[in-house]
Amino acid sequence: MESPTDMSFPHVLVTSCRELLTLAPRVPFGQERSREARRPGRVALIGGLLMVLSLGLWVLWTYLGRRDMWHMLDLSVYHDAAHEFRHGDDIYTENYGSWTNKLPFIYPPISGLLFYVLLPLGFAGLKWFMAIVNLLSLFAVVWSAWGMLGYRRGAGRFGVSAATFAVVLWLEPVEWTLVWGQVNLLLLALIVLDLGLPDSRRYKGIGVGIAAGLKLTPAIFIVY
Repeated sequence: MESPTDMSFPHVLVTSCRELLTLAPRVPFGQERSREARRPGRVALIGGLLMVLSLGLWVLWTYLGRRDMWHMLDLSVYHDAAHEFRHGDDIYTENYGSWTNKLPFIYPPISGLLFYVLLPLGFAGLKWFMAIVNLLSLFAVVWSAWGMLGYRRGAGRFGVSAATFAVVLWLEPVEWTLVWGQVNLLLLALIVLDLGLPDSRRYKGIGVGIAAGLKLTPAIFIVY
């Protein structure tokens, strides 16, 4: 846990740079973590019902419009590249995907290895697997965010997290991530959960490292 009175030069330098980059002060994780929603049981019930309703509507909408919602072009690039990797081909010299205009595989080798391990699922199974991973990642993000806002673990935090999940599920960035079968929500969860850890934790940074191994963009958080 960070000490709020730590005025050492390294601490002040890092904190100042962090505030300049984010344009907002950072409250150390673990400080003033005593908030709790009023009537946590009722909040948990209402939030849980909203989340189930939202998920049910999303599944129904996905089923009714599955031609648009279920093609997952980006995921097909991962899958097809991993399939070619199994045959010993250089996955960085070909284009892949289920559309006429195929796309190159531009991700780190670890991504190819990960989807190579998932090949036994088949593409249909991989779609369901990736959708579930993305939905769980989204809930992990809102759960962690409420924790960093000061809400301790419990029924109340679950309730507000579930209600938030029910709303943000329908935001355009989330929807397009699910439509294209991207890994953005998984990367977001790895980064947010990692940044929410106290700076004193020795394993802090592993989540950012894994995210950068799956896609290069999250490597900016190594600098952060």
